[in-house]
Amino acid sequence: LSNEEIQGILNRDILRSSITHKFGTDLISISSISDSLGRAWDDLTAAEKRLVVTYPQEALIVKRAQSKTDRLVGIHYPGWIDGDEGNAYRHALWNAIMSRDAGKNMAELFATAHENQGLTDAQHRYQVWNGFNGLQHKNMDLHNNQMGRNLFNGWLDNLLTDGSLSSRVKNAIQDGKAKILVK
Repeated sequence: LSNEEIQGILNRDILRSSITHKFGTDLISISSISDSLGRAWDDLTAAEKRLVVTYPQEALIVKRAQSKTDRLVGIHYPGWIDGDEGNAYRHALWNAIMSRDAGKNMAELFATAHENQGLTDAQHRYQVWNGFNGLQHKNMDLHNNQMGRNLFNGWLDNLLTDGSLSSRVKNAIQDGKAKILVK
């Protein structure tokens, strides 16, 4: 099947149906997962859609990590904008929490899929906001995503709280390890 045919099947048959997966002791529908992501299904990248269908349990963990991250970003960086220190913190913390809760590999899959808009580098360069083009923003996000995953060091870190991971991310930013566009 072509990519378009596969996407049509995902949109029409799978996510609009009541197919269920076991999650802990509960059965959950794939459509409820896409709704719980906090964004409309149509707002997800094609790569994110494939991951939600392929890894529904992990998609819920990713959503929970995003919610925790958004809460902490609101506390530490209210009024953040794309490209600034708060945005760097947001990406790094989301990846650190996902690494702890779903594993580094899953964190990388979901974070990279989120950045995969299906655009060429030239198309990214054409988009400009906050004084930088889309390719610069994407590269910043990918860098900070990786930094966040790198801050999660192994099984002992499974005991770290969200606050401890937040402190690690803030320290890494202060140490100049984050990529920040808007100063």
